[in-house]
Amino acid sequence: MRLVRAIGVIAILTIAFAILLTVTNPKYQAPPPGEKEPPHPGGFQNPILAMELVESKEDAETILKQTEGGGKAIRRSVYLDFGFITSYGALYVALSLLLARRKYAWAAYLARVTGICGVAVAGFDVLENLRILRVIDATGVMPQMASSIHDASAIKWTLGFVTAALLAVVFRGLSQKADWVGYAFTLTAIVGLVGLYYKRLLPLTFIPIVLGLIGLSLVALFWPQDLDPDSCR
Repeated sequence: MRLVRAIGVIAILTIAFAILLTVTNPKYQAPPPGEKEPPHPGGFQNPILAMELVESKEDAETILKQTEGGGKAIRRSVYLDFGFITSYGALYVALSLLLARRKYAWAAYLARVTGICGVAVAGFDVLENLRILRVIDATGVMPQMASSIHDASAIKWTLGFVTAALLAVVFRGLSQKADWVGYAFTLTAIVGLVGLYYKRLLPLTFIPIVLGLIGLSLVALFWPQDLDPDSCR
């Protein structure tokens, strides 16, 4: 039960960082009165997401120019993101430990894979942030700088959705409440993997994953027996 309750606390911390990032997220500058809003790189309305998926140095320069507060605003969001990475990385590890306790012959193996994937997601997220900071600090954006951000981001997103699919197994069959948490993680993985090809779908993944985290925190703290493999059916 102690592990389950710890998972609930970490899930709440992860949600708190997600909310903080959303509230403080930099925005694009509003166009002058009477002028049409210019197109944004990648078609994203979120400068941070656009920077993560930047495909050229021209796009990176455009994002910095169009963002309200410029590089300083993006830097502030990146620093906050390090806290978010720490919290969800810890959650991945804790959930992989819970998966290892499932009564399946392959549970221990799958738990190791899940834990490695989760830590790798956090690692590539940190690498992505460091590369974004390098672009902000550069006197001139080089093409390889933009491509290096895109590469780290692509690996992060891919591993992230694979990890979400693996974590869904943690909740499968434990209880009815746990099943719903698993459905949210599964939906996140499906929408996300499709979104790797249709990038406009990527922002939609935040809906099921946040709902899943909220459900996870509630179940873990108020009905911990529904997540404990030793107590469930």
